[in-house]
Amino acid sequence: MNELKKCPGCKKLKNKNRFKLYNGNRCLDCRNEYYKKWRIQNPKKTLAIAQKSQRTYNGRKRILWNHILIRLKNDRAYKRIRVTFSFNEFCKWLDLHKRYLFVYNNWIKKGYKLRYTPTVDRIDSSKNYSLDNIQILTHQENSCKNIVINKLIKKQLEKRGLWSSIRKEVELEYNNGLKRINCWCKK
Repeated sequence: MNELKKCPGCKKLKNKNRFKLYNGNRCLDCRNEYYKKWRIQNPKKTLAIAQKSQRTYNGRKRILWNHILIRLKNDRAYKRIRVTFSFNEFCKWLDLHKRYLFVYNNWIKKGYKLRYTPTVDRIDSSKNYSLDNIQILTHQENSCKNIVINKLIKKQLEKRGLWSSIRKEVELEYNNGLKRINCWCKK
C-alpha cells in the first residue's frame, strides 16, 4: 500500500517512496531544492566536489562517455557518426583493457595534468564509435596523432599537385587550433 508521510519542509503529504534518510528526512523535492541553494551559496565547495568525483576511476569513465556524446551532438563533422554501444558495454570494455588502467594511473601520478588525461580515440575516423574501432590514448598522444595525420595528408596532396590550391585554407585552420597543440609534440 502507498503510505503517506508529511514533509517537514514543504508541509505536504507525499508517498513514502518520495523520502530519503538525508537532510532531516525531507522529501526529494525539498532535498533537491536545498542542495540547489547550497550549490549556489558554496560554488568553491561545489567545484571541489565535482573535480574530486571526475578524478575517480568510475567518474573518469562517465566523463569519457559524456565527451563522446557531446562531440556527436555539437560538432557538425560528427553528424553522420553514431555510437554502437551502451554506457554499460563501454564500462565493461574499459575494465577489460589494461591500457585504460595504465593511462588512468599515469594521469594520477603526473598530477592530473591535461596532457596525460585519458581520451577515447576512433582508430578509423571515417567509421562509427564501435568497441572494435576505439582505443584509449592520452590527450597528448591523441593530439600528436592528429598532427601526424595532417602532415601525411599534406604530403599526399603535394604529390598529386593539389596542395597549392587548398594551402591557404589549411594554414588558416592550423593557425587557429593546432599550433598550440604542436608544442606538446616537440617535447
